[in-house]
This record gives sequence, structure tokens and C-alpha cells, in this order.
Amino acid sequence: MFAKSEALAYVRVNFAVELIVGSSKIKQDRIFQQAKKIIEEKQKETLCKVTKPVVIIIDEIDAVGRKSFSPTSSNNNEATDNLLINIDKIRQEKLNIVIIATTNYSSVLDPALIRAGRFGYQIQFSYPTEAEIDKMVEHCQEKVSSQSVDIDWPDNYWLQIKKITQNLGKEVQNLGIGFTLLDIEKSLQYSWVKRMSSVSKITPKVTDYQAELEKIICNKRQTQNNQANFQPEPNLLGTIFHSLNDFVRTNSSNY
Repeated sequence: MFAKSEALAYVRVNFAVELIVGSSKIKQDRIFQQAKKIIEEKQKETLCKVTKPVVIIIDEIDAVGRKSFSPTSSNNNEATDNLLINIDKIRQEKLNIVIIATTNYSSVLDPALIRAGRFGYQIQFSYPTEAEIDKMVEHCQEKVSSQSVDIDWPDNYWLQIKKITQNLGKEVQNLGIGFTLLDIEKSLQYSWVKRMSSVSKITPKVTDYQAELEKIICNKRQTQNNQANFQPEPNLLGTIFHSLNDFVRTNSSNY
């Protein structure tokens, strides 16, 4: 919401190290240069040095900014170092750029990333409560109600969806795995498409929803198990790190 309502522009990116050496560095440099260019063009247009910020949202920053567990992982080290350089440039050049990063594995991040002046501010999100899960399901229900597709709702369909989602939420907490609103929407869409009897009519089944959400959770657990060096945080659904440079804080009242 902050990025949409308060930013001059925003972009969501993933800087994960890829097979081609240097690809992450190239992507990083391109994004940061574009952010700088947007600010400079706005300054010329308005003849004012102070603008709204450009927001860069980095998904799964642990994919590029984790500690070095092996001296041979030079590709990842270079990507991390390059990210640090770009972040430091924001402060040095007093650019009105806000960086927000997300991770489920804050314990594996490179200490150089999370020190003061970089990602020094941390916000932790715990697992949603039953009331919050209900709100997520109700949000999905409202979105569906606004569509023109004819849906033949089974009795107590949404009540059953809430119960299934709550029960699965309780089961996965101790495994350090969470699911998002997007996962819920995807599971609902799967159950509707699977039961579509015609182009305009759908007869969904809660069992299809449950099976798809369980599949998503299973895949996440498999991914977690494959991360041999990662230490999951059972009581943490996600952590957001954000870096607000001095220029943004000083001039926040001007936009």
C-alpha cells in the first residue's frame, strides 16, 4: 500500500543468483540505475530537488544476501557485494530511494546487509490468527462476488473454506511454513476451474481447495528441506527489512 500510494514509482524484483555468472549484478545495476533516472527526470520536470521516493521491493533477499557458507560460492558473494555497493550509493548520493526486502530466513542473511545504514529496520510478521485467516477468506469471497461468472455455491462453502484454512494454518506453524493470501486465492481458483462444467458456470468443491493448498504447503516444505544451510524460524511467517536513507527521513514532511 505504501509503494502504491506514496511512491513516485515502484518495482518488485528478485535478485537470486542465476546460472549465468554476473546475471544478478547486471539486474541489480539496471534496477538501481532506472530508479535514479526516474528521480532525476522528475526533478527536471518539477524544478524541485525533493520528490516522492522510488520504492524497490526485493523478494526473498536471502537468495542473494545470505552468509557465505562456502569459500567457493564466489558468484553469490559477488552478487551480495554488488547489492551492498548499490545500497551505499543511495546514501552517498542522497537519492530518494526506499528499499524494502522480504525473507522467511532472516538468520542466514549476511551481517553486512542488516547493519545500521543498510537494512537496519526490521518488522516481523507472525502467523495469522483465526480472525485474520477469516478476513483473508472473506476478501477472496468479495472478489469472487464481483465477477460475472455464474457459480453454483454448495451449502456452507465459505464456512468450510475458513475451517480448512484455519486447520492447515495450525498444522504448519510448527514446521516453519506459512501460506499467503495469494496461496489461498490460487487454491480457490484451482478448485473452481477444475469443476467448471461450462464457460459460464462453476460448481466448486472444498476438497479440491484443500488438496491444492496442501500441495502448495508440501512444495514449500520440500523447498525448505532442500535448503540445507537454512535454519527455519518456526514462529516467524516473514520478516521485512527496509532501509530508509537520511534524505528520505529528513524530507518526509515534504511529500
